Amino acid sequence: MRQRHTAGLSAGERRISIMRRTLLAMIAAGALLAAGLRGAHAFGHGGPGSCGRRHGMGMAEGPGMLPLPLLLSVMTPEQRAQLGDVMKAEKPAMRGLFEKMRTAHEELADRVFAPGKLTAADLEPQVKKMAALREELVQQALATTLKVRDLLTAEQLAEAAKKKTRLRELGQEMRSLLPEPEEYPNE
Repeated sequence: MRQRHTAGLSAGERRISIMRRTLLAMIAAGALLAAGLRGAHAFGHGGPGSCGRRHGMGMAEGPGMLPLPLLLSVMTPEQRAQLGDVMKAEKPAMRGLFEKMRTAHEELADRVFAPGKLTAADLEPQVKKMAALREELVQQALATTLKVRDLLTAEQLAEAAKKKTRLRELGQEMRSLLPEPEEYPNE
């Protein structure tokens, strides 16, 4: 009989639960990054075929994001454990970059709300710093994506590609059934 923790989960179930929460946190962080990178469209995502979601609201696709739910759907338990190891190893670098980005955003906000005249030229150094940090984030995310991709077999990649194509088709079908209004309220 398996020993259960106070939360009612076995040690293995708890580990899987923690891994899922970590993955969801990474997806959420990527979504925040993607929202700040409108127009970058790395890996060809975020435009037409983004499963019927409004622009900038994609989940698990786009700059800085791994298609984790899609990859998890084709992974074996052993590969999921390896994925957890990869994500754990990448976490400090990503955390550091997100902290630098947060600080840069705060510095920019401080300049914008400071008294006195302000021009775009005054903000150019700060904007360049933020662009460089975004580029670092995209490069780090790409490196992580390639590490995760290396965990999959050719058959798993083909299966994931089929699912991705089907999801895109479903998104297009949804958009054809419910056309978007000209304007969204409160925008």
